[in-house]
Amino acid sequence: MFDKDMTNNNEYDQNASRHKSWDVLYSIIRTLTIALLGISLAVAVPLLWRNFYYMHVDALHLAEHTPWSRAEIIEAFDEMMDYCMLGAPFDTGVLKWSNEGMEHFRDCRLLFALDIHVLIVSTMMAAALFAIKKVGAVRELRPLGRGPLFWGGFTEIILITTVLGGVIFVDFNKAFIIFHRLFFPDKTNWLFDPAKDQIIRILPEVYFRNCAILIGVIMTVFGALMMLLDFNIGRKVRNQNSAE
Repeated sequence: MFDKDMTNNNEYDQNASRHKSWDVLYSIIRTLTIALLGISLAVAVPLLWRNFYYMHVDALHLAEHTPWSRAEIIEAFDEMMDYCMLGAPFDTGVLKWSNEGMEHFRDCRLLFALDIHVLIVSTMMAAALFAIKKVGAVRELRPLGRGPLFWGGFTEIILITTVLGGVIFVDFNKAFIIFHRLFFPDKTNWLFDPAKDQIIRILPEVYFRNCAILIGVIMTVFGALMMLLDFNIGRKVRNQNSAE
């Protein structure tokens, strides 16, 4: 009888340990998924929101400071983005371009595609993980009273604060160079010759700076929303525990 009770206790402990391991794994995966979802979403916005560039064409008076009309500038930008995002043949309208310049945009196309794929996969995973939690298949861990939504959002805010702090410290131009050396190692085709690749003349540094700011704002807002949502969930959990 004693041996039977010991066996049952051992089985219970093993099952409890197994469930706890799944809970830990689930919580880690959900935290990383939330962080990746916010980051990939923030990066996707300036890639998909072309009006953001069009606003810069007007605000920076690019048609007045270059030999091309507003329509020609927008056509060049759209054709370049169609290549990067939709796989269309590369072109820049009436603007000159070189094979070396096109190779850089081919590299960009790979990074853009990676971001969109991460966004799609992380969105699907976030939905699936929510459904798993909803049916009670796992127990979400809440270290320090905070769950995966909080820690995913917190990770984003810390990341963007660190990155923006670094940009402010080294200035945007140096950060821009560091970015290209990091994501395009051993390549120099991102150093455009304006005479050969005229599209660089309609892509001023301030546009890229504002894209970085937009990404930072979206990441911060998304992270803050996730943290606020987790605060609300934590309050409900505490109320339920108090009621019991």
